[in-house]
Amino acid sequence: MTAQDGKERETDCCTTDTVLRIFQSIPSPKAEPFKRWLAQVGSERLDEIENPEIAAKRMREIYKAKGYSEFEISYSSFYFSTVMKRTSLYLLYST
Repeated sequence: MTAQDGKERETDCCTTDTVLRIFQSIPSPKAEPFKRWLAQVGSERLDEIENPEIAAKRMREIYKAKGYSEFEISYSSFYFSTVMKRTSLYLLYST
C-alpha cells in the first residue's frame, strides 16, 4: 500500500468479515464490551430490515444530531423513499 509519504509499504489487510471474526475469537474479558456492542448493532440493523420505519426514525435522529433543519430532513426522507419505490418497481418488473 502507498503510505502518506508516498512510499510503498508492505501491509497486512483484512476484510470487514475477517476483522469481525478476529474480534469474535478473542477470549479476553476486555473484548466483551465490544462484542456486546457489535451484537446490539447487528440486532438493530436486522430489526431495521424487518421494519423500515425504524431505519427512517434512526436516520431522522442522526440528521437532527448533525444539525440539519427539519426541511432538509423531510426532503432527504422523501428523496430516499422515492428512490426505494422506483428501485422496487424496477426490480419487480425487470424480471
